[in-house]
Amino acid sequence: MGYLPRINKHTLPIKLHFFLYTSSVAPITCFSATIAKELGYSPLAVGYIFMYLYILGMLIKPAVGFIVDKFPIKKFIFMTSIVLCGISSFSLIFVPKIPLETAANFTCALEQTTINICLGNDQQLSECDDSLFADYKKEPITCKLDCEQNQSFRDEISKSWNVTDDDSINKLGVSLIINITERVEQCFVFPITYSQIGQTRVLSPVCYHPVENLCKIDCSNDDLMELATSKKFKGNVMKLHTFWLYMTLMSIAWGSMAVIWCHQDTICLDILGDKSENFGKLRFWTSVGYGSSSAIGGLLVDHFSHSGTHKNYTPIYYWGLILIILNFIVAFKLKVIEAKNPKNVFKNVLQIFTRFHVISFFLWTVCLGMCTSMLWNYLCWYLDDMAMEYQHGQDWIKTIQGLTFGIQCLGGEVPFFFFSGWIIKRIGHRHCMSLVLFAFAIRFFLYSILTNPFWVLPIEFLSGITYGLAMAVLISYSKCIAPPNTLNSVVGISQGLNDGVGVSLGALIGGVLYDTYGGSWTFQLFSHACLSLGILHVVYTLIGKPKI
Repeated sequence: MGYLPRINKHTLPIKLHFFLYTSSVAPITCFSATIAKELGYSPLAVGYIFMYLYILGMLIKPAVGFIVDKFPIKKFIFMTSIVLCGISSFSLIFVPKIPLETAANFTCALEQTTINICLGNDQQLSECDDSLFADYKKEPITCKLDCEQNQSFRDEISKSWNVTDDDSINKLGVSLIINITERVEQCFVFPITYSQIGQTRVLSPVCYHPVENLCKIDCSNDDLMELATSKKFKGNVMKLHTFWLYMTLMSIAWGSMAVIWCHQDTICLDILGDKSENFGKLRFWTSVGYGSSSAIGGLLVDHFSHSGTHKNYTPIYYWGLILIILNFIVAFKLKVIEAKNPKNVFKNVLQIFTRFHVISFFLWTVCLGMCTSMLWNYLCWYLDDMAMEYQHGQDWIKTIQGLTFGIQCLGGEVPFFFFSGWIIKRIGHRHCMSLVLFAFAIRFFLYSILTNPFWVLPIEFLSGITYGLAMAVLISYSKCIAPPNTLNSVVGISQGLNDGVGVSLGALIGGVLYDTYGGSWTFQLFSHACLSLGILHVVYTLIGKPKI
C-alpha cells in the first residue's frame, strides 16, 4: 500500500473555514475599488470611502475583542458576522450607478452643423484614437439632444431652419454618419446629416450666424456615449440615495468582515494551544482560498463582460454567496473556547502601552496597513489605467488582475505562511519586520516603472514577504505581548491599528496622491517612504535592542 498522509481532524474544520471564507469574500474585496470606479466614484472619493470603512474596522475589532474576552458569546458573534457578511456582500449587486453627465457641444455654422465631444484632462480611453469608429458602416447614428436654455441659440435655429414651434428647439433629434468623424486635438467632431425638431426635418442643416450650445445627449452608439459620459460625478455624492445605499451595505459587509478576520485568528490560536508556531501552517489556507477564488473571479468577470471598458461583476456576487453558505455550515462545527469571566481585562491591556517595544510594534502595524492599503485599493485601478494608457490587455485586464491575486496568495503567501514559524525562529520578529518594509520598497518601485500590466505578475511573488510573513509576525508578536486572558483584545488592537488606522490612512493619502500625481508617482513615493522606514527600523533594532 502507498503512503497516505494522515488528516488532522482536530485542525481540519479551521482549515476548511479559512479556505471557504476567504474564497467567498476574495472576488468582492479584491475588485472593490474597481467596482466603486465602475459605479462612478473618483479615486479621491474611493479614498474617503475606504478610509471610513477601515476606521470602522479599527473601532469594531478591539471593541468586540474586549467583549468576547469578558463574556462567553464568541461563537454567537462569529456566526452572526458570517451571516451579515454574506447578505450584505451579495446585496451590493443591487446598487445602481451614480448618475453621470453625458454632454456635448452642439455647433451650427454656415459650413455645417456638428456635435463636438471633448475629453477632459483626466479622460484617457484606449478607444480614443483615429480608428475608434473604423469598424462601423456608413449607417446613421441617431441621437436625442436636450440643450440648455439659450435665447440667441433659439432665435438663430428658428430663423435658419424655419422652425415655427419655438418650444421644441431645445429638444431635437439628429442623425450622424459616424465613420466620417474628425478629431481635432482632444475633441471628436461628428457632422450632422439631418436634424429633427417636432415635425420639422432639416437635411444638412446650417446656420447663417454661428451659434453653439451645451446639450445632454442620448445616442444609439455605445462608443459615442462612452466618449460623452463624464468619468467622475461632479456634484455632491452625499446627496444621492444610491451613495447611502452603497455605504450602508459596505459598512455592514466591512464591519462583519473585521469581526471574522480578527476572531478566526484567535480561534486558530486556541485550537493550537501551546503550538502557536504552527499558526502559519494553518493560516496559509486563507491564501489558498483567496488566490484561487480571485483568479476564478477575474475569469468570470471577463467571460461574462461584453466590453473592454465596462465589466460585468454579477457572476462574482453569486460565486461569493454560494461559498459563504458552505462556510457557514463548516464554521458552525468549529470548537470555540469561550471566556471564563476574567477580571481586570481592560487594565491589563492598558499596561502594554507603557512599553516602548510594544509601541514601536504598533507603529510598524500602522505602516504595514498603509502599504497594504495601496495594494488593496489602488493596484487594480493602476492596472486598469495602465491598460487604457498603453493599450495592453484591456479585454482581459480582469483576468490579469485575478491572476495577480492568485500569484500573490498561491505563489507568495502560501510558502511564507507555511515556513513563517521557522523564519521567525531563525531571524527573530524584529528582523522580519525590517524585511517586510524593504520588500514593500522594492515592490512599489517595480510597480512605478511598469508599462504593461502583464509584468505585474512576477512582482506579486513578493507578497509572500509583504503579507504572508507580515501577518504571521503580527499575530505571533501579539500573542507574545498579550497578558493572560487578553489575547482577543490584543489581537483586536493590533489588527485594528493595521486594518483601521494604517489602511484608512493609506486609502486617504493614496487617494489624494493618485488623484493629483497619478499611479506611477504615487507608488514611487511609497517606495521611498518604505525604504526610509526600513532603515530606521534596522537602526532601532540594533541600537535600541527591544526585549522581544
